[in-house]
Amino acid sequence: MKAVLASMVVLLLQAPAPPTPWFETVAEGWTARDERSSVDLAFRMFSVPDMAGHCAKAPSPARLVAKGTVTLLVGEWFQFSSLRIVAVDAAGRPLAPVPIMLDLEKVEPRLFALTNQALNDGGVTPTRTGRFRFRARTICRGTSAEGFGSAVVRTR
Repeated sequence: MKAVLASMVVLLLQAPAPPTPWFETVAEGWTARDERSSVDLAFRMFSVPDMAGHCAKAPSPARLVAKGTVTLLVGEWFQFSSLRIVAVDAAGRPLAPVPIMLDLEKVEPRLFALTNQALNDGGVTPTRTGRFRFRARTICRGTSAEGFGSAVVRTR
C-alpha cells in the first residue's frame, strides 16, 4: 500500500501542471454607467495621488458584468473603450462607474501585438482569427470584484 501511494506521489510530481490562463493588463479606467453605455478606458488614466479620491467616491460592486458579444475583425482597429462592462450590486442592479483594470488573455500564437503605441492609442488590431477572454477587475482597496467576457476574432 505504501509503495502504491509513493508511486502515485512520484507520478503526480513529475506530471506537468495544467496550463492556466495568463492575462496582460492593457488599460485602466471606469466601468460603464449603465448596460447600454461603454467603458471609459485608457492605457494610463489614473495617477497615484488621485486614486484615493476616486476610490472614496466609487461604490463597492459585488461583481463586474461584460455585456454583449465582442467581435473583432482581422486587420481592423478595436478600441477598448467600445466594451460594455458594468459594475453591479448583489441584486444585479447597475452601480455608478468604478475604477477598473482591463486585462486580455495571452493566447499563443498571438492574436495581436500589444505594442506601446497600440496600448497608448487604447486598442489593438488583430492579426489572425481566434478566440480570447478579457477580464475586468476592480483596483480600489477594499473591493474585490471581477468579470470575464469572451471575444472572437473573425475575417470580414
